Amino acid sequence: MAEFIEQTYGPGVNVDLDGNAYTRCVFDRCRMHFSGGALPTFKDVKFRDVIWHWDGAAGNGLALLSALYNHFGPTGRRDAEEMIRNIRSGKMRTE
Repeated sequence: MAEFIEQTYGPGVNVDLDGNAYTRCVFDRCRMHFSGGALPTFKDVKFRDVIWHWDGAAGNGLALLSALYNHFGPTGRRDAEEMIRNIRSGKMRTE
């Protein structure tokens, strides 16, 4: 895990998020990359028009959520919407 303090990331910069800590950083039109490793931490940061890129396990999880919603009929759509509601509320059902 690396810690970054008061850094600015601009256009054309790829920021690898997995396991890193960011404090008082500015992300300005850069590409945010998360592969599903350890969660990054953010404290007092600013995001300006960033591009999110999900790869590895993180990308696979989002692809599964998309498949549930789009290809598994009403039951899949209901389950995907429940997961999205849980994300919005800040609670994650794990059973």
